[in-house]
Amino acid sequence: MAAPSLAISECAKPGETWHESLISTRALFLMGLEAGVSRSNLDSGDARFRLWLKSQFTGLVEERLLGVFGDGAGRFIAYKWLAFGGESMVQASARTIVQSAFDLKARSVILAHNHPSGNASASEDDIRSTINLQSLARPLGIEIRDHIILADANICSMADRGIL
Repeated sequence: MAAPSLAISECAKPGETWHESLISTRALFLMGLEAGVSRSNLDSGDARFRLWLKSQFTGLVEERLLGVFGDGAGRFIAYKWLAFGGESMVQASARTIVQSAFDLKARSVILAHNHPSGNASASEDDIRSTINLQSLARPLGIEIRDHIILADANICSMADRGIL
């Protein structure tokens, strides 16, 4: 599931078409996974949610920040790419995140970003910026429910670690 479509296609010998079926099957699976996430309560610990998150970051070689927004009851509203970075850093302003929540009438946010390095551990900067964002967002009625870091098959959840 993690291989980019081009990498799958390159495995096929000339004249073979099996790779097209595999790519199509994967696309259908991911559409179903996204549909399931979009119709459920936001739960950053849910295995399906985490699998969907992994699918959003598959094959990326630069860091990106994704926001998954929910209403006051924690139901999914939308997701949005909030920032694009380099190989080892991504920065998003608190204003961008809070404004996106206001625009969507969201009351809860799960943030996720990737570490292309393969190390899913939260850096001191990741922790500090998330805590600062939480302290800015909370008085405005927006709850930062989790900040998840993905690296290869590994996940670090700040909520699971007790940071949020």
